[in-house]
Amino acid sequence: MIRAILAVTDDNVMGVVGELPWEHNKIDMSWFVHNTRGDTVVMGSKTWDSSMPTPLPNRQNIVMTTKPLDTKFAGADIARSLNDLEYLIQQCERDVWIIGGANVIKQCAHLIEEYYVTQFHGKLEDYTSKSDDVVTLPLDYLLVDFERTFVREHQDLSFEIWKRV
Repeated sequence: MIRAILAVTDDNVMGVVGELPWEHNKIDMSWFVHNTRGDTVVMGSKTWDSSMPTPLPNRQNIVMTTKPLDTKFAGADIARSLNDLEYLIQQCERDVWIIGGANVIKQCAHLIEEYYVTQFHGKLEDYTSKSDDVVTLPLDYLLVDFERTFVREHQDLSFEIWKRV
């Protein structure tokens, strides 16, 4: 199964200057680790280059990139096109999680069967100052053909699962 797992604020902000706009959140990180451990994760090169540890341990890592051919991503398979990625996914014996960034999620939208969304309650200003490098991912167009099948509320966030109908 191919899923996406992502987090956004109420105004659909996913990142600022290549990083998450909110402070480290143990509940959200536990959700991410619990769901993706032992499976395959797909990310863009900007996500790979962010402050998270790479490769992500206990997972097969695939980096989707248009960087030059001599660019290395130690511990990861490389997809240089959507066709490359689809081929690598077909070879996977595990579930596949598209983890970001926004461009990779958009490119893979037609492949995704479920979205696991962490919704951080609040607007961007609640997390960080405005920046020209704000990355948004409007979920309304992504979830047109999906229905919400799970919601769990926590203090300042909620977890949702959306399945393709």
